[in-house]
Amino acid sequence: MIGKSQAVLLALLLALPTAFLGAAIVSPAFAQTNHTAWLKIVTSAWKGNPSTGGISPVLPTGTDFAERYNVTNVCVEVYRFKNPRTDHDFTNPNWPRNLLGNLTWEGPVAPVTDRPNGTGFIQIQWPSGWDNLTVIVKARSYQGECISGGTPFSGIIVYWLTVNATERFKHALIGAPFTTIPYGANVTLNDDGLWDIHPTGPGVNFDFNLPRAGYKSGPVDFLDNATGTGYDPKWFAGNFSTPGRAWVARAAYMFKVFHEHTWYGVKDNLTYATIFIYDTDHTDASSTQSLIQAAITGNDGQSRYTREIYPRSAGVGTGKFAQNRLVPIPLQILNLQNRTAFHGGIGAPTSNIPVGAPHLNATKRVWWETVLTNQTFYIGREYNGSNTYISNFGGTVKTAPGFGAFPAVPSTNPTRTQGGITGVPAGPLSIALNHTVTVSSGLDGLPWVTLNQTNVANFNNNTVFYARFCVQDADLAIQHPWIGDKMVGAE
Repeated sequence: MIGKSQAVLLALLLALPTAFLGAAIVSPAFAQTNHTAWLKIVTSAWKGNPSTGGISPVLPTGTDFAERYNVTNVCVEVYRFKNPRTDHDFTNPNWPRNLLGNLTWEGPVAPVTDRPNGTGFIQIQWPSGWDNLTVIVKARSYQGECISGGTPFSGIIVYWLTVNATERFKHALIGAPFTTIPYGANVTLNDDGLWDIHPTGPGVNFDFNLPRAGYKSGPVDFLDNATGTGYDPKWFAGNFSTPGRAWVARAAYMFKVFHEHTWYGVKDNLTYATIFIYDTDHTDASSTQSLIQAAITGNDGQSRYTREIYPRSAGVGTGKFAQNRLVPIPLQILNLQNRTAFHGGIGAPTSNIPVGAPHLNATKRVWWETVLTNQTFYIGREYNGSNTYISNFGGTVKTAPGFGAFPAVPSTNPTRTQGGITGVPAGPLSIALNHTVTVSSGLDGLPWVTLNQTNVANFNNNTVFYARFCVQDADLAIQHPWIGDKMVGAE
């Protein structure tokens, strides 16, 4: 991609980095000086206000876990893209694939620190001579390993920002027909797979709180300017030069509540079990990198998650989030095969339309003590079932999705994943399964959802059965005068 031009609260926010083991990205050596800028990585649920002199909502105003969640278990890579070919046939319907498939790049350039700190802040850097800039944020494993770091189109990509993109590249990456987006406009491809064009005006012209369906900005953002020179990356460095003025990067994460119960009913809760979530597309099943999230169940059978909470005291004892039920799960925003972002929206479960929005294929396993009691495959290209959510499911005051992802016609339309798994009855994790599902009065990536849904949980059966045993001695001829042959107090 050739650029348009060749030419006080913050002290609290700057917490120490979360400690994990992981390899840093290797920076190439540069003879030139570097520009730097700050990011704050959060999700679409984040609520905040700008600090004095800033435009991005870095200061938290939210009250619940999702609204204050900082994304910290990620790796950040910085690239400059170049398109070595100028002879693309833009009348060919496959021009986006051809353009993206022939990209070359410089980088990755490592950030100043290996990972975001406890409040999601990280400082990035890039050579001052670059005419465009792309920031890619990838999920790490539960143990902290960067999944497929070192190349741009690999790993679980949860956020993408390109500064000063060409118009062709911008349209190709988000799947927009050419000229759909006005020249030089800032654009966001949102969590539901639809793009939002930012309003124009003086300054940066970027709305971090886009109103449609409450998704705000991210997880794919383009920062541009409708001038001949575009938006030079050095301006990005100047506008977002301190933590108080950091660029707020809203990554693709969902917040999931799991309700584990036995075969006897949804209120027969499986307590103090361990929930593991494994990636199925981007990692080897035998590697530690495949484990991307974990939680336990409380006495109500519902998930509990207290990791990545800042300050740490809020997640323990009587802390505000010590009983948090929401499990944050990263979602893949890019189709790694054709290098375009998943787009188009999430089709109705009755329509057999693939999920055109950030999603993740994963396996969820539940262990009770040392026994595997449940394995659920959240895998596939589409949802099937009814276009409904069932409120107060089983009297639990939770909402259950009325759909799964069994292929409607497996022989002709099998479930298929980026990792090549086929024919598996499952359904991907996406915002359709988020703990809240919001809708918009206008254009919406989930048009079949007519009302906002709250307290959405997935209910999973576990193979736990009850048995009653009576132990007695082997000499039935000799009877105790009171208890017969029963063995009392035995273990």
